[in-house]
Amino acid sequence: MRLYQKIILFLAFFTPFSFALSPKPTIDLNILKIAIPLLFIIWLLECLANKKITLDQRPRFFFLSTFLLLILTAFLKSEEKTIALRRLLFFLSLLPLYFPLYQAQKNKLFVSRLLSFLFFGAVLESIIALLIFITQFFLPLNSLLIFLQEKWAPIFLGHSLASLVSQYSSWLVNISGYTVLRSFGTFPDPHLFSLYLAMILPLGLYLQKKNSFVNPISSPYFWGNLIIMTGILASFSRGAYLALFSGLFFLFLFSQPLKIVKKYFTISLVIIILLFLTTLIPNPLTARLKSSFDFQEGSNSGRMAMWQKALTEIKKHPYSGLGLGGFASQINDSLGLRNPAYAHNLFLDFSAETGLINGLVVALLIFSPIFHFIFRRLQSRHRFSDYYLAKYLAASFLIFSVHSLFETPFYSVRVFPLFLILLSLETLKKQKK
Repeated sequence: MRLYQKIILFLAFFTPFSFALSPKPTIDLNILKIAIPLLFIIWLLECLANKKITLDQRPRFFFLSTFLLLILTAFLKSEEKTIALRRLLFFLSLLPLYFPLYQAQKNKLFVSRLLSFLFFGAVLESIIALLIFITQFFLPLNSLLIFLQEKWAPIFLGHSLASLVSQYSSWLVNISGYTVLRSFGTFPDPHLFSLYLAMILPLGLYLQKKNSFVNPISSPYFWGNLIIMTGILASFSRGAYLALFSGLFFLFLFSQPLKIVKKYFTISLVIIILLFLTTLIPNPLTARLKSSFDFQEGSNSGRMAMWQKALTEIKKHPYSGLGLGGFASQINDSLGLRNPAYAHNLFLDFSAETGLINGLVVALLIFSPIFHFIFRRLQSRHRFSDYYLAKYLAASFLIFSVHSLFETPFYSVRVFPLFLILLSLETLKKQKK
């Protein structure tokens, strides 16, 4: 295994725990923004030494390249050059990850190890988040919050971002009159944390299926998936709940559902009964879900206001957009470089700032693995085996797309690299057991 492949495996596990360097109180530099360009240089030198560079020729790489080109164009049009430059550098520092990834994943053994590293990294992240979540029941909440804001967050976010997160924190949620600390681990908020885990969960199900055990309970993947699921539930992120349900339902539809129900009729019946009882018996999860339909609730009304504002700006600037960082400045131009305002919708965000064409490109980029799987699935004369990785990756991208209706995860220094890792994989190859 080559050096650059070993580095990728390390980064796959390390990404959730990537720490931030703060040479100055106003500067936060996540270590991934240094590690990924270095990885790219190492990969390029190895390729030149071996006189072989493998580039992706699939449509998704065309969409990714077009996205970058339109981002550059939006930067040139932006009136807020400081914010625009920061966002441009973000993409320029992380996008090079795709090139060594695509070449490395040609090795089947590497792909198998990559998925395991991603999975167990997510399991460890979930354990850390759940330990913090449980701590609130043993320590005063205010003391725990002070520790997280002053000691914990600066390590992984940097001092400047940690301070901003403290001002606009979504760590707490009110459920039926009780204030609860949500699970978020090393992430800045529960939403990105839950999205990262939700995208990994289908991979965990794939690994559990591929490495089948006589007794599923004896499988480390079974317990790992259970821990990840618990971490997602403890985030109380309604977007994550909806996205995860969409992804799991997608897997169910493409896994011979009638045969599954017939084979596991008793288990299926128990699950249906439990889901029904969950809706009848008051509990924190259903209370949180019901609040999604309360349009007077603060986060719901605020999100809809942002959607309306984004749509208004798109109508005004359908082709050119406001320029990179322009939408945030439209909301509040006094917050400067760390302006946290966004449309709470990935597609509206990029359409408002970089034009409708780029909004469409972003959608095509995200849905390309899903369309590719479905198209090939319909073409196939034979039943798709459960061991095809394509189905599980398509579920991960569906989860990402649904969650993106409520967030802008492309700007997450942890979620975007995961997106690139999964995007790079060749999926329609049967993996041997």
